[in-house]
Amino acid sequence: MCSLCKNRDHSKKYLYKDGTSNANAHLQSPIHCMTPKGPTTASISVYEQQIQASQAQVFTAEGFRQFYLRWVAVCHIPFNMYKDKEFQDLMFYSNPTLCTNDTFPLSSTTVKIWLLEYFIASRIVLISLLFNCSSQIHMSFDLWTSLNHYSMLGITYHFVDKSFKARSIILRIKRLFGPHSGQNMAQLLIDVIKTYSF
Repeated sequence: MCSLCKNRDHSKKYLYKDGTSNANAHLQSPIHCMTPKGPTTASISVYEQQIQASQAQVFTAEGFRQFYLRWVAVCHIPFNMYKDKEFQDLMFYSNPTLCTNDTFPLSSTTVKIWLLEYFIASRIVLISLLFNCSSQIHMSFDLWTSLNHYSMLGITYHFVDKSFKARSIILRIKRLFGPHSGQNMAQLLIDVIKTYSF
């Protein structure tokens, strides 16, 4: 029974076998509003600050590049998508200035170079964030098989940053070759830790 509304007409009984989902939904309802607005923990994104800045500013070549690379990386877009005539028509229609400068990628190699540059820059920012955190750094990992039958190991760091916000950052998703043994996974984890050591 909900102790906060047990004397009201809309009191509700929760069974132990149902877990905490029903009780949690009840406490989030307008009746109680027990949960704060917005997430209690924040996951950091490489482009989080850039996106917020871009929304408040006019179009820039750097801002376009950041959004373009984020779209390519997150949505698994081929590097040669820029060649598609319909895609170019959409881009140039939404912003005609793309036709008159070198903002729009001119080759697949250009997109690859942009992604590598942002990967390196983001890794430096991430190492700095980890170095300045206000807590111990905890690591979790999960091994699964992808749809194309690759064994993938996801590695996540959990910590509290200097602003006292809980952060969960996916450091790496690496393909695991060989058996799914602890020794095999440990070597991959050690390599990732060394990459982000400070």
